[in-house]
Amino acid sequence: MGIRQGIKSAFPVCIGYLPLAIAYGVLGRAAGLSGALIVMMSILVYAGAAQFLSINMFATGVMPLEIILTTFIINSRHLIMSASLSRRLEHGIDTLKRMVISFGITDESFSVSSLDDNYVKLPAGYLAAVGLTPYIFWIAGSILGIVFSSFLPEAIEASMGVALYAMFIALLVPGISDSKGLSVLVFSTAVVHSVIVSIMTPSGKPSGWSLVASSLVCAFAGTFLIEEKKDVEK
Repeated sequence: MGIRQGIKSAFPVCIGYLPLAIAYGVLGRAAGLSGALIVMMSILVYAGAAQFLSINMFATGVMPLEIILTTFIINSRHLIMSASLSRRLEHGIDTLKRMVISFGITDESFSVSSLDDNYVKLPAGYLAAVGLTPYIFWIAGSILGIVFSSFLPEAIEASMGVALYAMFIALLVPGISDSKGLSVLVFSTAVVHSVIVSIMTPSGKPSGWSLVASSLVCAFAGTFLIEEKKDVEK
């Protein structure tokens, strides 16, 4: 029930994931990662932002512990998204199905599921389809990126690095455009990160710890500075 509707709803996400996954595969090979590792990350991690960042951290020789901690911080938002969707799950869904659904939650699939008003309670089949259909495209795109990396010109490979920043901007701007407080917080995070980098790394190269530290500091500050919007009944 709901699987067909889930695939239909997820199709625009799939179209967006394919070129991004290709860019990930190309950049991974350019950074010296093996094809097997690139594909395995897509299969097991399935988190675009974390995977792009991991490529950069691998390439700069960051310690594995820093990569793991940074990935955890970046993906911690999934806990909130999972908790939000759990309130709309239909009753009687067993633990195994919940685990499958939670694995497929990304920023995009969460947005699609949250905005879908066809269901009062979301069926397990619908949520699984919304999350796992793009998953197939993400893996396929990663493989295509590895294949393309063998004959793409270096200039094109280098230009694909902008894909990560484009993805962050596309996710960030709609969320902060209506909030001056969030805009200030985002700008402050960039400033704090720059300061930490200049203090902690004399070479001026960012490290995993600088990203973690700036994210934690500004996220903590945001809990006090950003007021939660409340619906007021008239």
